[in-house]
Amino acid sequence: MPRLKPDFMTYRDLISEIDGGLIKVPAFQRDFVWDLKDTIDLLDSIYRGYPIGSFLFWESNNYLHSLRNVGDLPLPDVPEGRFVKYVLDGQQRITSLYAAVKEAVVKDRKYVVYFDLERKKFTNPTDLIHPVDEGRYVSLAKILDEVNHMATALMLASKEKQQAFNDVFVAFTEYPFPFVNIKEQPIEVVCDIFERVNTKGKKLTVVDLMVAKTWSDSFDLRVKLDDFRKKLAKSDYSEIDDISILQAISCIMVDGCRRADILGLNKEDFAKTWGEAIRAIELGIDFLRNNVGIPISRVLPFSVQIVPPAYFYYKNEFKDPSDEQARQLIRWFWRSSLSNRYDSGVETKIGDDVKQVAELVKGRTGVFDYVINLSNDKIINQNYTLKNAFCLTILSLYASKRPRNFRNNALVDLTMKNFSKYNSREMHHVFPRAHLKGDDKKLENSIANICFIPASLNKDISAKPPSDYFSEFASKNAAMAETLASHIIGDFDAWGISSNDFQKFLRKRAEATKNELARLAGISVP
Repeated sequence: MPRLKPDFMTYRDLISEIDGGLIKVPAFQRDFVWDLKDTIDLLDSIYRGYPIGSFLFWESNNYLHSLRNVGDLPLPDVPEGRFVKYVLDGQQRITSLYAAVKEAVVKDRKYVVYFDLERKKFTNPTDLIHPVDEGRYVSLAKILDEVNHMATALMLASKEKQQAFNDVFVAFTEYPFPFVNIKEQPIEVVCDIFERVNTKGKKLTVVDLMVAKTWSDSFDLRVKLDDFRKKLAKSDYSEIDDISILQAISCIMVDGCRRADILGLNKEDFAKTWGEAIRAIELGIDFLRNNVGIPISRVLPFSVQIVPPAYFYYKNEFKDPSDEQARQLIRWFWRSSLSNRYDSGVETKIGDDVKQVAELVKGRTGVFDYVINLSNDKIINQNYTLKNAFCLTILSLYASKRPRNFRNNALVDLTMKNFSKYNSREMHHVFPRAHLKGDDKKLENSIANICFIPASLNKDISAKPPSDYFSEFASKNAAMAETLASHIIGDFDAWGISSNDFQKFLRKRAEATKNELARLAGISVP
């Protein structure tokens, strides 16, 4: 760790260096998030001479391709041949101060902050009556406008207001802004310092660090990730997060994906491996889609489930698995989903699982022996939500059966629909909620009462009881038995549909769902 010597800069120096393009924000910094109240508190502290904390800069002549301007404002590029100060700590404070001084628009908000010359305090413009009484309220930008400062002061009605006006000017222009410059240090050291001193306690993510550490003139990880995510979106797998992608690449390179594993990857090797690693991830996603039957990532229980199949394809030299290898990978998927495998200790568990996948590549049997609790009651009592892995596992099962339209047995298109809420038009309650009464109402959102249907069909069904709308569709759909099977639904009479027996239907569907999950996972259940 280098010795860091604190220093001070004036308001004029700070604003001048921002204006001149000499202060920039590295891309791994979070966005500007302060609201106007935070800004007013900061300005008030400066006015009163209170400490506001030090700014931390990394001064370097190394140009980071991934950087932003203060407040993402239109500022000049770094002048050629000049050192640049990258803001490691203090972005929120610097942006707030600069925006207020310049009355700049940051994230669609114009930062005009007024000083009340009578009460001698900064005021939120939303608290003022408009038009603003300029004899009492003066914006900070006008106070600090050195060209017109004297003329503005002389226009004030009393010496008391002129004195208050001048006090603000002096407070800001003479305030010693503390800062620390880190010079001649590599990006790895800079990132470590950033993590240790960040005043908000917001640690850089592994993705942030890898963006900084792997950057070169020919490789920008942020751009690579953004481009790959666009491809994922086109294939309906947009929910795969960046860290899962890095975990897959780390497992491919060093058979592990702990934070230390990822950050320890060689920069040059990482860039060289990127292309083939992405190819392996794409093949792994194709396996989940085509072999497991998960058409969209929205119902994938865990984003990190792309890692083991991607690892398999890379280590298997991009060849498809044999029948037995595919069967074991499919079992791994359902077992890891049902056991809530990656709810905690993800890095360790993925590391263990890729070791078993390595055994599969060698033609041996992988051991995916996870503790699984599966019962009818657990399924019945599981409400529909996209925030629960067990619910997503059941939705994955429903999706994998390639559900069909009740009206005509046509495939339901799952790839372009929105399943963000339980009452989304494409998510249908087999027993409509408006039809249920009493104790049945408590289980209306049971996952056993949910199925995928087209929006138009959902509208036609509305609040009709199942006995009515199913019999209506059955009279027109000659393949109704096949349609029902694609939703894991059985005979109308035996399942309580004809008699509108909600409890009977839930028990039957939960039993059938449980048995199908057990078959796919290769486990025994009561």
